[in-house]
Amino acid sequence: MKAWTVFLLPGFGCRRLIGQPPSYWHDPKTANEAEPIVRFLMVRGYMAFVVGGLRYVITTIVVVSVPPRRVGMVIPLTLLLAHFWSVASWLVFNFGYSTSRAQFAPGVYSVPQAWRASRRADEIPGL
Repeated sequence: MKAWTVFLLPGFGCRRLIGQPPSYWHDPKTANEAEPIVRFLMVRGYMAFVVGGLRYVITTIVVVSVPPRRVGMVIPLTLLLAHFWSVASWLVFNFGYSTSRAQFAPGVYSVPQAWRASRRADEIPGL
């Protein structure tokens, strides 16, 4: 359970590249990105963004794999909620989706996952 969520992260990165204006591919300084760290990488070109994204995924895998199971479940679920919020807000601002649906979607997916994972952790002796 710990590391499976990191496989969703490249999809979030692809969403950021797909959402760029056509001028981005000729002049990266026209990147349309509000998050400061991601913008820092995007204005340096898509390869800088891809390399930074790979470093993020690798770091996330290491950080999620190190702590004990119960603590380790909190990290990917927190990241999952943060990334879902990012995608939901992007959909709201770029395509005009309702904010109420955007706020509802992360909970619909993550709460049952957290409940199921915590039940499995309770069944394993010593955790």
